[in-house]
Amino acid sequence: MLGVGGAVSVAQADPPLLQLHFYDCTGPDGTPSTLDLVHIGGGPVLLLADGSGVFVVMESFDVTTNTLRFTTTGLAYNSLLAPVTCLVTFPLIDGNPISGHILRQTGIVTSRG
Repeated sequence: MLGVGGAVSVAQADPPLLQLHFYDCTGPDGTPSTLDLVHIGGGPVLLLADGSGVFVVMESFDVTTNTLRFTTTGLAYNSLLAPVTCLVTFPLIDGNPISGHILRQTGIVTSRG
């Protein structure tokens, strides 16, 4: 099991982790324009690659097909944190129907501690 205690080592992970580069990010003051994230399994939680926190996806929208992929029930209404919205070009993965699609991810970023 991987924790959020330090940088995530993609090369050492078994199975390999999915690295994602979010860009054109907007949100509250101090929101970086890019985020590097690692997806370690099912669910809407992505680890910040430097281990400093997590990005919890509230909504995923496929810009390429103009289709809502999913929403995470309750987070949009119950979060006290302002949302961050970014684009990500999904990596090319054989057999994955969204390979190469541009997705708009909206979520909350929480830091360690």
